Amino acid sequence: MRKLSHQQKTARACMVATVVFTLIYTAVFLLIFYRQYYWENRAAGYYMSDTHAHIAFGQSGQSLYSLMYLTLGALDRLPQGGVWIAAFLTLLLMFGVWTAKLLLQYLLPQKNKWVVCIYAFLCNMVFPITMAYVPFLGNFRYKGMLNFNIYHNSTYIGMKPFALLSVLFLFKVIKTYAERRMSFKDWACLAGAMLAATAFKPNFIVGFAPAILVVMIVDFIRVRGKHFLNFLIMGTTVLPGFFLTLYQRAALYETDSGSQLKIGFMTALKAVVKHPVIPLFLSFVFPLAILAFVFRDLKTDKLYRFAWLHMAINLALTVFLYETGARLIHGNFFWGSYFAIGVVFILSVAKLDKLLENKNSGGIVIGSMALGAHVLCWVNYVCTIIKGAKPF
Repeated sequence: MRKLSHQQKTARACMVATVVFTLIYTAVFLLIFYRQYYWENRAAGYYMSDTHAHIAFGQSGQSLYSLMYLTLGALDRLPQGGVWIAAFLTLLLMFGVWTAKLLLQYLLPQKNKWVVCIYAFLCNMVFPITMAYVPFLGNFRYKGMLNFNIYHNSTYIGMKPFALLSVLFLFKVIKTYAERRMSFKDWACLAGAMLAATAFKPNFIVGFAPAILVVMIVDFIRVRGKHFLNFLIMGTTVLPGFFLTLYQRAALYETDSGSQLKIGFMTALKAVVKHPVIPLFLSFVFPLAILAFVFRDLKTDKLYRFAWLHMAINLALTVFLYETGARLIHGNFFWGSYFAIGVVFILSVAKLDKLLENKNSGGIVIGSMALGAHVLCWVNYVCTIIKGAKPF
């Protein structure tokens, strides 16, 4: 009998773990989404679920700026609509795991696919680490201020896998588009993914498009204005999603004209937590731990640099922009940061793998402990929300 190598044993163990994670993950979130639908009909309700509000939007014919509203409204009309809705949301959630796996496989092309699957699950099992309770700091809505994995909001669940595909397709062209013109296939994949993500939630492209613009400006200066047509073609990839966003904004404010967009430092954040700086910092424990060991990669790795640029732009929108009126506590400029921090997490997991390969003991220990703390917070959070209890 042929003896398996260490790499083969690791791959086989990861394959088994992937099957187990898939079964447990699917069962747990089927139950959560099922309870979000049926428990919300009770007087007490299911805490932190927008499911029925989104169904109502889809069936009312108003505020139709998200594809999710129409889909949930249609599924709710089917016999046992709650079962169909729970299955649909779970399918989208698993689609998010799969797209994270595709992105990680692109970042780690030599890695066994089963090991990458485990990395993908870890990125979908991170909930930013929470502080120990300190009375004067007050509670805040989530266990972490910024969080890649949101389960109460169906539009975010629909957006995330297509947003991850947008990142993947961008990464495939971002290194070469300035010198080599994009193919129509690459253009269609990137533009289509951004359009699909925006169709579910308009907040995505608000931060993603400016990040692409900054990269293009830097690259245009680097090549001294050559190949202008290449840049023009690259820039048009955001237009379908941009025009859809204009429609979505008009549809939203047509039914909510009392709200205005304003600038203020941490105004929206302070509306949901008294002292937002600490939970903001704690959201970044793992990425910052990895960054401390690979800081020079910000200069040499264009993809890693883009992840942090994208994060910085979305964080600026979160910190400085807010809406007045009842929409203030909705935190609609948080959603871009929720997704952006996930991209940073994924790139940081890829960097942790590089630290493992290079046998950087300090980075391995600190990075693994930080990631493990996030995952433990995720387990704690899921155990809380599965009961319908307040997640703090």
